[in-house]
Amino acid sequence: MREARVVRFVEGKAVTGEFLVTTLARGEHIVVLEISLPKGVSSPAHAHAHESIIYVIRGRLKTVIDGKASFLGPGDSCVHGRGIEHDVEALEAALFLEIKSPAPNLDDFFRS
Repeated sequence: MREARVVRFVEGKAVTGEFLVTTLARGEHIVVLEISLPKGVSSPAHAHAHESIIYVIRGRLKTVIDGKASFLGPGDSCVHGRGIEHDVEALEAALFLEIKSPAPNLDDFFRS
């Protein structure tokens, strides 16, 4: 059984609330995460050296990418480009997959 990690920081910035991250698969250049956000939890605006793709399984998310808001529900996806500022907020409890490439060191990525 995979263990979920409680996350309170992203790229050294505090999250509003906390969420759970489970690593589903990791390769040399890619990682697939399952992320569970309770309603109202949001990540701070941040940018990073990898690309991320989000695919929503359930719930609703708002993401702001480079100043433009998008609303996502089950079956929707978006790309957070390398070096592009973005954030994510759970409008209702949400579960989504996030694919990151190249795979960052998750201990560093989620460290305060």
